[in-house]
Amino acid sequence: MNKQNLWTSFLPIWATVNTLGCISFGMINAIPYYAFLPVIGASIILGLLQWAALQKPIGVDWTWILTGILANIGLYLVPLIRWSSLFLCLIELIGCLALLGIFQWLVLKDFLYYANRWIYLSPLAALAGRFLSTLIMINLISLSESLLSFIYWISYGLVYGVVSGAALIVLINLPKPKELEDSWSL
Repeated sequence: MNKQNLWTSFLPIWATVNTLGCISFGMINAIPYYAFLPVIGASIILGLLQWAALQKPIGVDWTWILTGILANIGLYLVPLIRWSSLFLCLIELIGCLALLGIFQWLVLKDFLYYANRWIYLSPLAALAGRFLSTLIMINLISLSESLLSFIYWISYGLVYGVVSGAALIVLINLPKPKELEDSWSL
């Protein structure tokens, strides 16, 4: 795949698969948090969709799906913890999102020269998605709860998909580091 065409070929696909994956998470909201099977199912759906989208540009292996399952279980445990302040809850959320970035970095490091940047780019994309989705929900508060939830997950997936997809394209297009260009391998 031509690296210059990623903005028109990869980004729309990445944004779409993340939106669909987030909708699958939204569909399990009616199930109590202690039911992990639906969380694992939604994580598998999102992981499979992302894995498929990443095949053409960088060809990640199946462990991408596993990293998403592990991190998403952590993300769904956050609401179970009764923090004394919103600040502590936010710190926990950022920690779980960073954990997702670290897990996914373990896969990406074999495919991208600057994969370590994904550790903070992925959580930033997720926080942007959560923030903008919450703002949208606040402005549409008069709608039914189920419709609000659906709008939240669509907007979250779309924002995360666009921001993280743009970050991936930048990482894919970054040139080989100078210290690697000067070295030779067998």
